[in-house]
Amino acid sequence: NAANIYGELGMFALSEKHFNQAIMLNPNKAKYYFNFAVLYHRQKKFDSAKVFYNKVLALNPDHVEARKQLKRLSLN
Repeated sequence: NAANIYGELGMFALSEKHFNQAIMLNPNKAKYYFNFAVLYHRQKKFDSAKVFYNKVLALNPDHVEARKQLKRLSLN
């Protein structure tokens, strides 16, 4: 939750730190990768966002929103 709050406040470095910690604790949780992808997407770090959307899909191929956002990035 802290990572999401920091991201919404524009405190991207702190948000990234907390997402990395969450992923280290539970590397198989697609939600963490998805939220990390959204953070990068908001920052217009599209290559990083794509990497994380793909990680989401590797863990959960049926993740509709990750597939939708990845497709949106591919159109740019």
